[in-house]
Amino acid sequence: LNDHISQQWSYANNFANEVYGGALTMDTALARVPLWVSKAVDEMYFLGLLSANDTKKLKWVYGETEHCEDCLDLNGKVYTAKQWRDAKIKPRMNELACGGYHCGCTLEETDEPLSPGVPTLVSGGVGNLSNILRPKRKKEQTHDHRH
Repeated sequence: LNDHISQQWSYANNFANEVYGGALTMDTALARVPLWVSKAVDEMYFLGLLSANDTKKLKWVYGETEHCEDCLDLNGKVYTAKQWRDAKIKPRMNELACGGYHCGCTLEETDEPLSPGVPTLVSGGVGNLSNILRPKRKKEQTHDHRH
């Protein structure tokens, strides 16, 4: 929790420097505030949920949004709070393929059986905000006209 608070102070300080340094317009700065606050509060919620009871079984559940490859893979999987915490995986985190922005996924308590193995991110945990900011393009097909 202390690491999270320290990280948020760092983000706030950098944001303030960008605003006061003129790197951001007022409109851009105001647009970022709700996004940052939402992610900060979500992080606190999930840290608390995963710390409350090691043996509580929690199921990854989709939110009402477009899903990244990590959320697609994790949807419906059930692990204990300790397993999720030890894997350092939680909904809306930066390391998800979608970067956690606009992610509506959550963890819900369940009595369903545990999923095999441990939670992992199919993307490798690199995060990628550009996936949701760039319009999706169809893959261009190349044709070889040689015979």
